[in-house]
Amino acid sequence: MLDIIKFWTLFFPKVLEITGNIDEVEREWKAGFHRWNNYMMDWKNQFNDYTSKKESCAGL
Repeated sequence: MLDIIKFWTLFFPKVLEITGNIDEVEREWKAGFHRWNNYMMDWKNQFNDYTSKKESCAGL
């Protein structure tokens, strides 16, 4: 019984304190992922442009 009381009075409040800002952390992660994803799309488009120009110049 004492272990249950310790859990609810000592451990659980610490867990809530540590995870209290999970929503903000998740928002920051999603924003970072969105920036990274856009960067990768831009990189892919630039690389495709580069390879298509390289192929068209190969016949010169």
